[in-house]
Amino acid sequence: MTAVAARTVTITLPLPPSAVSPNTRAHWRARSYAARQYRELAHYAAFAVRVQMGHIRFQRADVRIAYTVCLANPIGISGRARPRDLDNAQSCMKSGLDGALVDSGLLPDDSARHVLSLTTTLARHGRRDCRPGCPGSGVVITVDESLP
Repeated sequence: MTAVAARTVTITLPLPPSAVSPNTRAHWRARSYAARQYRELAHYAAFAVRVQMGHIRFQRADVRIAYTVCLANPIGISGRARPRDLDNAQSCMKSGLDGALVDSGLLPDDSARHVLSLTTTLARHGRRDCRPGCPGSGVVITVDESLP
């Protein structure tokens, strides 16, 4: 029997809008619109990667979310002058993960049956001469296939 190598998909997205944060005080309609827009953006980005890889589809996967935040904008997501906490960063990605994993067809569902682990990390890139909203900020979703 030959061993099958696990496959990896990497999806790059901009930072989620501040309106999708669970701590926002935005109107429900603004939150819904922002979540729908971010989910659609994640869907198209992930679908483009799937097409490049031959319409790849996983049954089970380990998912890693890596935020890279600009040093000029230490918070990155909401525009407030305080550091981001990990659970809020992960909550902001709900619509992004739904679009990237399920809507694009990468996974059949985002339940615990198909997503075996979900890891979120926060990092700052080292450029000190950039401005808020620089292209160095963003979210990278890495999906590793879990073989049975």
